[in-house]
Amino acid sequence: MPFHKVHLIKIPWRIAIGKNAIKTIPNLLEELGVFSALLVHGPLTSELAGKRIEKILRRNGFEVSSFIVNKADFSSVKKVEKKARALKAQALLGIGGGKNIDVAKTAAFKLKIPYLSVPTIPSHDGIASACRVFSKEEKNIPCF
Repeated sequence: MPFHKVHLIKIPWRIAIGKNAIKTIPNLLEELGVFSALLVHGPLTSELAGKRIEKILRRNGFEVSSFIVNKADFSSVKKVEKKARALKAQALLGIGGGKNIDVAKTAAFKLKIPYLSVPTIPSHDGIASACRVFSKEEKNIPCF
């Protein structure tokens, strides 16, 4: 079946892959003119990558704070938005798997601030997709 519409897909403007790729995050944020960020991750990814990224960013002069996601839903998005506004965060970083990345990308979109995807589980499309998956009660909400 042929496509009858043109589909434009926005992809990340930079992709860093490899050992110690997280060390490129300060440079990516500087290119965006960002010097304060809210890291959005889960309890496990906090231990796997979140604390390390926070340390790297602080060492490079960034103002950084964290938000732990327990569930991918609009309640979590609202909490991230509230914390980001209070901190005057200039960007959000979604660190981990789908839940964390989906919450961060949705909040960043609503706040109209840059967002970086830092996947620890690259087996889903959330690392590059504008779509996100939330619970059934939040249906009929399109991708951005």
